[in-house]
Amino acid sequence: MTVRRRVRRIQTVLDQAFGTEVRCLFDAGADRAVVPGGGEPPGDLAERLTRACGTEVRIAAVPAAAPEAVPDAAHTAVEILRVARVRGLLPALHVLDDVLLEFHLSRPGPSSHRIAALLDPVADRPELLLTLHLAQHQDRRRTAALLELHPNTVDNRLARLGELTGLDPSSPPAAPRSPSRPWCCATLRRCPTW
Repeated sequence: MTVRRRVRRIQTVLDQAFGTEVRCLFDAGADRAVVPGGGEPPGDLAERLTRACGTEVRIAAVPAAAPEAVPDAAHTAVEILRVARVRGLLPALHVLDDVLLEFHLSRPGPSSHRIAALLDPVADRPELLLTLHLAQHQDRRRTAALLELHPNTVDNRLARLGELTGLDPSSPPAAPRSPSRPWCCATLRRCPTW
């Protein structure tokens, strides 16, 4: 599909979804749209855009209270997409609430260096960090399949990570001292392009 045709299809989907002409800036994979009047995006917007583009689409929606707030909202949307990608969320419509804790943890603050330091003992072991990142959803078989490993190898890596850091990789993500939250914070600092 030609670029011009894809741009027209995206523009049509956005205009129809919001019932008004949506201002768009198409820029090599980092497209932006400004919806006048602050309309809420429909829940199926990512699916509509996926059909129009012929490839999966990941989008973020951030409201801007005034025209001068649009640049900050655009920057926040880019950060939401980055955190969602690092967290392993599937392409969809993402809002700040989807990644609120990880977004907060990835910002500089008085405790952020201490959170990131939790994984310093394994900073030179990318295979352990990647295994931890993929295993944070508590599905060792899926993690093993993604890494093309045996599930026991995933268990062994997580056990080694626990030995080196003192974190319990088997704890649920919401549990205190779970590795998934520090992992996200540390990953966002160490791998900004993920």
